Amino acid sequence: MSKEELLQGLRKNWYLIAALAVFAALAAVKLLMGSSETPSQTPGNVATTGTVTKLPSAQESLNALQSATKPDEQAKARTQIEEYQQKLKAEPGAEDTPAYLMAMGNLYRQKLGDYAKAASCYERIIMEFPDSADRRQAFLQLEACYLTQKDRTGLKWLYNRMVEEFPEDAQEHLYAKEKLDEL
Repeated sequence: MSKEELLQGLRKNWYLIAALAVFAALAAVKLLMGSSETPSQTPGNVATTGTVTKLPSAQESLNALQSATKPDEQAKARTQIEEYQQKLKAEPGAEDTPAYLMAMGNLYRQKLGDYAKAASCYERIIMEFPDSADRRQAFLQLEACYLTQKDRTGLKWLYNRMVEEFPEDAQEHLYAKEKLDEL
């Protein structure tokens, strides 16, 4: 990889690098704050303060990354969602409606972190467009939303729907049946 290619890659992904720097700074601050609360230890002398430094959860990390996402990107995502909504209002039964719903769901989930609105987009694809090419992907994305929200009711509905709609030998059917047993 040449120096120019490396620089070009860094320019294209500067926001990811900035997000990683923010995470590193947060981790350093957290470690410093945690170490200032515990007494210094010497070999054989174990601290007994009971203070436990809590690491951020995956959801907290995701939220921090999304808040570190360039505000321009979030504004662009909102603008794009509004455009799609206008197209859906103008032609609610259009052939590309499932594609617009999928794109909106992805923008809500990935750029804005709004899992409830993303889920409603994916749910519409599943319920209203049984012949859509985006339908299988909608099942997967909806599962991700429900898992993130820890929505057991939604997961149960989703897995039951998959068991009902996919043939018994289909991978989706077998997966959903296994997940229902785990719930």
